[in-house]
Amino acid sequence: MIKYLVLMSTIFAAADIVNITITVSDVLSSSSENIPEKLSIRHAHPNPFNNSVSISFEIPHSKNVNLSIFDMKGRNIRQMNLGVLGSGLHKVLWDGKNDFGNELPSGIYMAVLEIGGKANIQKISLVK
Repeated sequence: MIKYLVLMSTIFAAADIVNITITVSDVLSSSSENIPEKLSIRHAHPNPFNNSVSISFEIPHSKNVNLSIFDMKGRNIRQMNLGVLGSGLHKVLWDGKNDFGNELPSGIYMAVLEIGGKANIQKISLVK
């Protein structure tokens, strides 16, 4: 069974309101064979990317999940609280923008997936 969850977030920047949509596809299975044993980012596709990148990850237990995007200077440029997700395979689409909706320049970014005090990192390349 496949469920789609769309989270809406409104961010206030100066006098402007920017709406950012994060799409999470949650793939659930009743078979215990498909439950991952550990937290892992499977892959980011396409990588390098131009407009958007799909980041797939697996989580072993239902927990609160955060995905942060950092630039190579260590600045947290995008914070996504995905909420409580069930165990299994999940996917997030990142549009290459920061928390204020501004397009980012070409470069290398780090996707950091955090769940239950553990983190997993994947390098992502944005090419304009």
